[in-house]
Parts: sequence; C-alpha cells; structure tokens
Amino acid sequence: IEAIKRARSAGIRLVMVHVADPDAWFRTVYADASKFGTKADQYVGLQRMMELFPDMIWIGAHMAGDSEHPEHLEALLETYPNFYIDTSATKWQVREVSPRAEAHRRLLMKHPDRFLFGSDLVTRHHLTREHYVSRYWCQRTLWESDWVGPSPIADPDYTPTEGGAVTPTLRGLALPHDVLGMIYHDNAHRLLNLPTV
Repeated sequence: IEAIKRARSAGIRLVMVHVADPDAWFRTVYADASKFGTKADQYVGLQRMMELFPDMIWIGAHMAGDSEHPEHLEALLETYPNFYIDTSATKWQVREVSPRAEAHRRLLMKHPDRFLFGSDLVTRHHLTREHYVSRYWCQRTLWESDWVGPSPIADPDYTPTEGGAVTPTLRGLALPHDVLGMIYHDNAHRLLNLPTV
C-alpha cells in the first residue's frame, strides 16, 4: 500500500502485478494450501489494491496468472474497469489457452481494449536464437492463426497423455486484424499516453 501511495505521488499510474502461478504448480509446488494458500487466495490482495486505488491502472502479467480459468478473467475485467491483462509467459499460455481457445477468443473479442501483448522473454547469454524465435512464433501463431499442432517448446509443466504428444497442442485463436492491432500496439500506446506519430 505504501509503495503504491509513493508511486502515485510520483505521478506513476501503471502497475504491473504477478498474481498466482499455473494451476499445475498449485497441484505440485504449492500443494500445501496450509502454507501457500489456494490459487483463489492469491487474488484477494490484488482485488483489495484495485479497490483502494481505482485511479491506478493495474496490469495482470501472464494472462493475470489464470489462463486456466477464462471465466475468472472475465469476472475481473467486468468488476474492475482499471484492470488489464498481458499475454506473456509463452509456454504457460500455449499449454492453457489452447485447450480453452474458444473461451479465450470470446473473452478477447469482448474486451479487446483490455489486453496487452507481452513476451516475458529475458535476454541471457546462453540462450540460442531458436529459443527466442520459438517463443515469438508460438505467440503469433496462438493469437493470429487457426493453426493446430504441437508446440515446439519443451514444457516441464505439461503432462503428456499415454501415447500422446510430448509437448502441448497449440490451438490458434485467429483473432481479427483490428483486435490484434489493439493487443499488439494500440492499447499500450493509449495507456502510456504516447503521442501519435
């Protein structure tokens, strides 16, 4: 609360938050709910902050940490007009948006002005060109096309079915060009109040 008060007094109006982690982690890494709480518990603080600071813009990283539950994302967007969502964390989004492609497509079509492109790609010396290319290819294919096929990214959180693929299936949402323009550029441009070129 104090950090946001200081940020606000310094003129900052955008806050990016990392809330929760994949459902898979709450079945494994955070399985002890008495220690970590449930995934739903992770959103209590965010909702309180958005209510305390409605004049701030809140951006939920990694599909707001809940791409497994598009109905929850819709409820957050409907309840908090100052809340936005970014698309970053490619492996996670391919794994969890793809099986719910139609629900996510409906959500992005309903709220195209509330989503921002994000890659979550960090530059590290040991990473190869293919590492970056595969992530951007997956992001573009997920949002821009109706392609269905295996993800080229190894995903340790993915559990293959018996005799199934070793990586998740990517199912493209085939978003319209105008919606993609908003997600890739226009929404960030507007939120950052950048001058029109």
